Amino acid sequence: MTRLQSFNFLPITFFIYEMADSKDIKGYITSKPYFTIVNDSRVHCSSCCVSFKINPRARKYCSESHEKSNRHMKSIINWDKTRQISTRESIQDAKLNQFFLDLTELFVATNIPLGKLGNPIFPRFLSKWCSKSCPDASTLRKFYVEPLYKNIILKIRREIGDEWIFAQVDETRINGKSVFATIVGRLDGTQAKPFLLDCSQCTESANNLNATQAVRIILSFSIIYCLLHTLFIQLSFTSFLTVSSSLSSSRPSSRSLPDDTSSFFFPGSQAILFPLVLTQALLEALKILWPERILYDKVRLLLSDQASYMLKVGSNLRQGLFPNLLHVTCLCHSLSRVCDEVRVAYPRVEQLVTHLKNILARAPRRIALLEHMTKTKLENFPVSTRWGTYMKFCKYVCLNFETIKLFVERIIEEDCATIGHLLSWMNENEIEKDLLEILELQVLPDTIAKLESRNLTIYEQQDMINQTMMSLPDRFKNKLDQSLRKNPSYHEIFAQKDRLSKMKYKFAPLTSVEVERSFSQVKNILTSQRTRLTETSFKQLAVLYYNSDKDE
Repeated sequence: MTRLQSFNFLPITFFIYEMADSKDIKGYITSKPYFTIVNDSRVHCSSCCVSFKINPRARKYCSESHEKSNRHMKSIINWDKTRQISTRESIQDAKLNQFFLDLTELFVATNIPLGKLGNPIFPRFLSKWCSKSCPDASTLRKFYVEPLYKNIILKIRREIGDEWIFAQVDETRINGKSVFATIVGRLDGTQAKPFLLDCSQCTESANNLNATQAVRIILSFSIIYCLLHTLFIQLSFTSFLTVSSSLSSSRPSSRSLPDDTSSFFFPGSQAILFPLVLTQALLEALKILWPERILYDKVRLLLSDQASYMLKVGSNLRQGLFPNLLHVTCLCHSLSRVCDEVRVAYPRVEQLVTHLKNILARAPRRIALLEHMTKTKLENFPVSTRWGTYMKFCKYVCLNFETIKLFVERIIEEDCATIGHLLSWMNENEIEKDLLEILELQVLPDTIAKLESRNLTIYEQQDMINQTMMSLPDRFKNKLDQSLRKNPSYHEIFAQKDRLSKMKYKFAPLTSVEVERSFSQVKNILTSQRTRLTETSFKQLAVLYYNSDKDE
């Protein structure tokens, strides 16, 4: 037998077959607008927001199986409807009453509930001065709010196009509801406008699960937790995302568990679930911006606060679908943490401020007397969630210390135990010295106020942080330096060597101020008098209200 006849061609045959099959599956996947190749063994479906594994020996079969699944069949219908929005013409050509359309835009942009149209004076005013009939509130709500919302989304898409973008993501609780907001803006080296892309209420957060969802999620992650510790298997982000998405599609139960039930059964479950919920919210927002296919390589900067779950979100995104992403935590949040350290370092001042706040809260007569004696307006009371308010209030107390002391002595005879405690703290020997030391740290709230302004370059923001750090004592300087070291990509964004990257990142914001502003505006919508808003109506009103001053 010759050497050629004895040679085994089988491995080469399989190798050629796999090469041809690899080209075939790549061509098949790229022909589907909702599929994105993550790596050699995983594909992401934009319509379902799910990543699924591909068997190397049956790649095309795995993709076709996913397309035939019930979940994909349901999701593709909504996905196709979303795609059609980008191809529609402007709503000016639609068969809508232009006066009703402008009236709806006026009410929504000024945050006036549409129900106010039911006031009998309003129809008389329109009839007398405008010679127009007054529409019913339900008519505007059903037929005119959604076209305005779609028009805003079209403007955002035209403004951003296929440019690099930054995204700000955060969560807050308003009237007992978890609200997630996503702000996006263009990164093209110019002073870009930020847009509120999505604002949704979360019904499946870690502290607000119904009975079926809580038990299923807790059991699932308990099993995974055991596997991680026994088999030393590191579960990837996309697997977590698949588990979360499959559980969210399950039918909820009418019974609900009390708050923080998941943490009771499985300690640390909130640290696992919350990043998944935020990641899902970000992907849903990007589907609104790019309905045909999410451009993962165009998302270049993620801005958030420095909470541990947000750091986990950024880490998962960078390791998964967003390889070019830089994650920078808010610089204002870092300075706010230094302000919290100041609060801890001066406990006597903390007690004085607390007692002064207690005797003035809900006491307009005392506030009027104090303002008359100091001849200045009382500074806003410190709030832990508002950056720099504690430092500003301490400055007010320091500059008016003697007058405030006279004020307390004047009202000492009133029946209030807190007044006596306040006077005793003001008579402390070291209290004035502590207040003067805090007064020297007013560079912290001043820098926060400067960073809150728009259209700053990244180098201007860096100079503000460096100058603030140089002016701080060692204890607070170390705290700020420690916070900056925890910032994942703070130093990386300044170390860009590519000329194009340097140009595009020039006006990138390094704070999450815009998403905090959106929450302040959303609070005006989600009030205790408007508890019957549906999730869709709330989302549309929030997007229209925030973006109303950014029209072309």
